[in-house]
Amino acid sequence: MKKIWFCAAFLLTVLLGGCSADFREEQKTLYTFGVVLKTLDAEHWMEIRAGMESAANERGVRIVLQYPSSELAAEEQKIILRDMLAEPIDALLFSPCDSGDTAWLASEAEALGLPLFTVDTGAADSELPYIGSDNRGIGRMAYEYLLETVGKDGKVGIITGTSRQDSLSDRVSGFRFFCTRDGKMEVACMDTNCNDYVGAYRAACRQIKEEKVSAIFCTSGVIGMGAVTAREELGRNDVRLIAVDTQRDVLNAVREGRLDALITQSGYEIGYQAVADAYASLNGETPPPAHYIPNTLLTAETVDAFLEEKEAYEKSIAR
Repeated sequence: MKKIWFCAAFLLTVLLGGCSADFREEQKTLYTFGVVLKTLDAEHWMEIRAGMESAANERGVRIVLQYPSSELAAEEQKIILRDMLAEPIDALLFSPCDSGDTAWLASEAEALGLPLFTVDTGAADSELPYIGSDNRGIGRMAYEYLLETVGKDGKVGIITGTSRQDSLSDRVSGFRFFCTRDGKMEVACMDTNCNDYVGAYRAACRQIKEEKVSAIFCTSGVIGMGAVTAREELGRNDVRLIAVDTQRDVLNAVREGRLDALITQSGYEIGYQAVADAYASLNGETPPPAHYIPNTLLTAETVDAFLEEKEAYEKSIAR
C-alpha cells in the first residue's frame, strides 16, 4: 500500500511540476500592454478597441485599457498616463488628447525602458512611433476632391476641432498646403475648436451665409453632420461638403446624398496594427516611425460597395 501511495504521490508531483513549468513558460511569453485612449464614447474609438483586442487575443497579450471622460480632457488623461507608468506593463500605447504635451511621458518611459506608441493621434513634441491615418494625406485627398468638383475659383471654408491634436491639425495643414502651393482654390475662412455637432452647425451656417463659401472641408464626422444640417436648413445644396471618419450616421448621409464625400479611416485596422507593431517591437523588430493605415474617398456612387465589404469583414472577424 505504501508503495502504491508513494508512486501516486510521485506521479502527482511530476504532473504538478510539469504544469508549473508550462505555466512559467507561458508567463514568460505573455505581455501586458497599457492602453490609454482619448475616449470610448464614439464609434471610431470602439472600433479601435475592438481591433486592439483582436490582435491581443491572437498574440496572447493582455490589455489594460483606460481613458478620460472626453477627447478634450488632457489633464485627466495625464493623470491616467502617470498612473499607467506605475503598472507592470511591457508597452504603453496611447492617443494623446494634447499632442504638444508628450515629452514628459517619453522621458519617463525611456527611464523605465518602456516602449511607447502613439495611436490615431501623433505626438508633436517628441519622436514616437505612430500608427494611424496619414492625416496630411487626408488633407490632400479633400483638396483634390474639392478642386475637381468646385473648381479653381471656389471659395472654401474649413471647420475643425481642437488644434491640440495632431490628427485634426495635420488634416488642416495638408489641405492648406496644397491650396497655397497650387494657388487654385482660396481658403476663405476657418473655424476652429468646433468640437461638437452644435459648434459645427453654427460655424457652417456662418460660413455659408456670411462668407459665401462654395465648399466646406470638415475634419471629422461629427463636424460633417453639423454642416449637413446647416446646409439643409439654409437650402444650399450647391455648397459641397466633405468630411472624415467612418461612422454609420456619416456613411448613411453619403448614401442618401446629404453629404457629398467622406474620407474613411478604419479604427479597427488602426487598433489591430498598433498592438501588432508593439508586439513585433518587443520581439526584436524595429517599428517604423509612422505606420499609415490606408484611407478611401467615398461618394454616393461608391459607398454601398464599401459598406458591403465592411459588413462582410466584420462578420468574418466575429466568427
